Amino acid sequence: MRPSTQIYLRLLRRYLRPQLGQTLLLLSVLCANLLLQLINPLIMRRLLDSALAGGSVDLLTRLAFLFIAIAVVQQTAAVGSTVLAENVGWRATNALRRDLARHCLR
Repeated sequence: MRPSTQIYLRLLRRYLRPQLGQTLLLLSVLCANLLLQLINPLIMRRLLDSALAGGSVDLLTRLAFLFIAIAVVQQTAAVGSTVLAENVGWRATNALRRDLARHCLR
């Protein structure tokens, strides 16, 4: 018989609760990364439309630098989310292993 979803949610809460701060930070970094992924194509569209319409070099330069800056921030957020996710995952896994070892050694 398969355990219910509530059992898994209780286990997840048990091992993620001590890392609530990092988990919330991970959630916010992932959301920021997602927003940056949505914004960058809009800037590229504006850049290309302005270039095709014969826009000023100053505007094109600013849009290009903005595109590059957002891409750098996006990559930094991606690396940060990877580090946070691995940290949270390893800590939760180690806590689970510790509890399993204690249970088996009783």
